[in-house]
Amino acid sequence: MFACIYHQSVSENDRGENAPSESLVDRAFTFSPLVEQTSVDTVVLDIEGCDLMFAAKPGFSEALSSEADAIRQRAAEFGFRINVAIAANPDAAIHVARNISDVTMIPAGAELTHLGKLSLKAIDYLLAGIETDRAVELRETLTLWGVRTFGELAKLPLKGIAQRLGPEGVRLQKLAQGKSERPLVLVQLRPGFEQAIELEHPVTELEPLSFILSRLLNQLCANLNAEALATNELRLRMKLVNRTEH
Repeated sequence: MFACIYHQSVSENDRGENAPSESLVDRAFTFSPLVEQTSVDTVVLDIEGCDLMFAAKPGFSEALSSEADAIRQRAAEFGFRINVAIAANPDAAIHVARNISDVTMIPAGAELTHLGKLSLKAIDYLLAGIETDRAVELRETLTLWGVRTFGELAKLPLKGIAQRLGPEGVRLQKLAQGKSERPLVLVQLRPGFEQAIELEHPVTELEPLSFILSRLLNQLCANLNAEALATNELRLRMKLVNRTEH
């Protein structure tokens, strides 16, 4: 199962900025380690197994509903206005979250029930691996055919689609049907390199301080070496006896 989070509040002016998308991704990682950042305003989570997180609930659908409510609540704490869609197909979840407000639960096999009435203008050609120039051609052809919605495209004969629009048309139709197949393009967390120690007693001499710093530095260098990384800058933070940071 997949949950898509769509951030309604990202404006056109923000779409080139990193801050909104990074915040959205950070929130997503609190629910699943498997996260795709589809665009600056859209993330998808693999939530398979979330029923174990909500074991007290009587059924899987109730668990998913609790998961969606938890996502919305966490987003609200950070001032996000979001839509959430949960489906067995990630691309179906993406299209529904982007176009239907609040929380939408999509049972497996019922994707077209939710997608069918959506305008074909809302379809994301990139999810079908279709480049911009080819997408323009397909859009013009479908307009000439009078195809206006996901449902109308989904119901066209597969053989005719394949003959007239080629493999891109077939992939586009599967997208409209909510039957596309692809793995998530997972966000890779950047490794953090930080060592810390809390002392029971203040250090007043340089020699014991150097011993402590040496211990932390050795571990830090070992972690960097394990990632085949190097650095030319280290930052040291210490708290004085009166607990102020220095």
